[in-house]
Amino acid sequence: MQVQPEIIDLCSTTSNSSNEDEITIFSPIKPKTESPPSKPTCDDVIKQLISNVIDNDYHDMEKKSVPVIARPTQGLTVEQLFTLMIGMLPSDRICHRKPTSVTYNSVFVVDLSCVRCVDDLRADDNGVWTHGGKPRKKYCIERDSNTGIVTSAEPLEGEPTLHSEIFTLVRLYHRHKATPEFQRRISYILDECDQMIQYAVVQYIFEGGVEVPVIIPPHGNAKKDLTSYRRTQKSTLSRIKEMEGKPKSVVAVLHNEAGGSVGSSSASELPRNRRQVYNSKSSSASITKP
Repeated sequence: MQVQPEIIDLCSTTSNSSNEDEITIFSPIKPKTESPPSKPTCDDVIKQLISNVIDNDYHDMEKKSVPVIARPTQGLTVEQLFTLMIGMLPSDRICHRKPTSVTYNSVFVVDLSCVRCVDDLRADDNGVWTHGGKPRKKYCIERDSNTGIVTSAEPLEGEPTLHSEIFTLVRLYHRHKATPEFQRRISYILDECDQMIQYAVVQYIFEGGVEVPVIIPPHGNAKKDLTSYRRTQKSTLSRIKEMEGKPKSVVAVLHNEAGGSVGSSSASELPRNRRQVYNSKSSSASITKP
């Protein structure tokens, strides 16, 4: 019997716009954390699937959190992407918060119920990225019922067969602006009803596989503050526009909600300063002004 992927109900729908900045807000329902006894281990699935797998590999080794699936030097195939997102992956190899400040070849599987929207994955504390495309394609897949490994993923042409599994693969390509050989690929899938499947894959990869230092310069408009630029995540910007009050109080509330500079898992969860709050509110007011 095939294992069906867990699907998250969307709290709101996205617009039909193809704009790369569109947001999808997710249900706060938490996923099951216990793995069924029959679920294959990391060795059974991941090591059959991808090269450069290191046992007990974590981005945050001190806290043993944000597990690194593998460190391949090449981009993942369509079959590999589907297996990581709908296969029988061990629960302890899934990230329950987004990876940030990653500057090496790596692959992560992220639980999307733990982020407010899929677009938040793009705010990764790595500075500015240039958009390289957002292809969408339907696939008809076949997978091994015992391991969950996707053995075939063919582009859908014509009408699917009765027992076919049909999914839409969405991929976002980005290239680092200051270090162009450094690339990021975010992938997620939709079922036949266009509902988003629970997991996404984030891959960081260097062109040619050779890792080099990643440069994160200050904001392009900065004159005095020369600290490295950190993008604020989309859901935080949306929250700023919804909140009432002066920039000072808005910053204080958001800092408290995120646990402050120490408690937050990423700088992207917090507004950079009061000026950003003021600018966000001003732009929102100008758009809604009759």
